[in-house]
Amino acid sequence: VSIGITKGINEIMRISKKVSATDFSDKAKVYSEDEIGLLATSFNEMITNLQATINERTQAEAMIREQQQLYESLIKAQSEMGQGIAITENNKIIYSNDALYKMYGYNKEELLKIPSFIDIVVPEERERLREKLSKRLSGNEMSDVGETAIICKDGHIINIEYSVKTIKIQDRVQTLSVIRDITTRKQAEEELKHKAE
Repeated sequence: VSIGITKGINEIMRISKKVSATDFSDKAKVYSEDEIGLLATSFNEMITNLQATINERTQAEAMIREQQQLYESLIKAQSEMGQGIAITENNKIIYSNDALYKMYGYNKEELLKIPSFIDIVVPEERERLREKLSKRLSGNEMSDVGETAIICKDGHIINIEYSVKTIKIQDRVQTLSVIRDITTRKQAEEELKHKAE
């Protein structure tokens, strides 16, 4: 009996060392139907569950990497065209490109620390944009195009044109916005309007 117990425990210890080195290629041999055998069976089930969890996590990490690569390619292309890109989640900017930093006057760390992108919108536009955001997050409005005004870091105001698309990734809802500075165009329109009067 003592030899059987030792043999069973040694087998579990052998597999434990493999698992600690993240090697899940082997399972413990079950030599008996007593408590040691039950322990070995339970240990094997734990290894199977652990391996499944690690596989799921690896797949999720691969999906996140692919998503990030896609974002980076898109953001780089838009940045080269002078268009800002912002990805938001729960109305917070979580990713953006260099063109947006330049447009708004913030560096990356400063922009990503802002609690909500609505905080940098001119006060008279905030409620309207909150309502639009609420519709997007509820799934009632998946895309939107419009204009608003942004308060830049140094306090000056620029007019922007935006195109927003809602993206659902598993249980996460994000928005992808393409942003253009149209301040010069708006000023020209105002000048023409004044001349016409």
